[in-house]
Amino acid sequence: MHQWIKTQSNFFIIASIALIVIAHGQDISQSLALFFGLILLVIIFGVPHGSLDVLFANQHYQLNDIKKWLTFIGLYSLTAFIIILIWKLVPSLLFIAFLILSALHFADDISSMSDRYQAVPRWENLIKKLYGFSLIAAPSWLFAPQLSSLYAMIVDESSAANIVAILQWLCVPLILVTISLSVICKMQYRSLLEIITAFLLVILLHPILAFTIYFCLMHSARHLIRSQFFLKHYSQRDYLLALTLPTLAVIVFGLLAWHFLPHQSLQSDIVKIVFVGLAALTVPHAWLLNRARFYQWLRFHR
Repeated sequence: MHQWIKTQSNFFIIASIALIVIAHGQDISQSLALFFGLILLVIIFGVPHGSLDVLFANQHYQLNDIKKWLTFIGLYSLTAFIIILIWKLVPSLLFIAFLILSALHFADDISSMSDRYQAVPRWENLIKKLYGFSLIAAPSWLFAPQLSSLYAMIVDESSAANIVAILQWLCVPLILVTISLSVICKMQYRSLLEIITAFLLVILLHPILAFTIYFCLMHSARHLIRSQFFLKHYSQRDYLLALTLPTLAVIVFGLLAWHFLPHQSLQSDIVKIVFVGLAALTVPHAWLLNRARFYQWLRFHR
């Protein structure tokens, strides 16, 4: 697995640096075609990593009959529906919770630590969490107006502005503390390079572009590689079916939501459906990975 992670890491770092050079400072929200293209990339290359939850559930809960499968699908869908309902009732509260959950979820993305972390695991956990929260806060450093506009498509403008203001206040201290602790604790060079690259990506590129690159080339790609080794008892056919069928189901539900929900602008509608949908799916996704002991496995298989 290490060689696969190394290859993915190299690709993420090179692609990120290239895009920073090419697209630094550009406001891609002015181009609807590019904006929708990035959202499409999130759906095609980002969403499928969560589709493997069917294999995680099957491996952990032994879903060997139709009743167990229907129970799992029903509970998973019900959880997502409850999250959407909460968003309808208290969108700002849900969005803040989603940002916090995303930070904690991204915290496990970095590839490896050093031997010292095995002796002092509290430093590993702290740096991972600081890294995750830094990723969420960093886009507000140079792209606060664009981030506020993006968030205002999901929550009201006042709440969006307040959330971005808090992130602006937090972003520099979080980044400095994360990098300083990583250096002091002698993190492996590759992990440190990944962290610095990710920070440059989300600081210097438009939030939608930075999110797309990170979500697809780091978070999703790394999860797919790790999952293939964690779910080693499944065939390639099982793996491909699990990637494809749930993803198609998510796309269908997204199209139905777009068709039946009240419309504002096309851009706002799509952002709302994609990000509220991600919030709804992230909760059962993260819960299932924890129940399947995937995070514990990662501590020894980075």
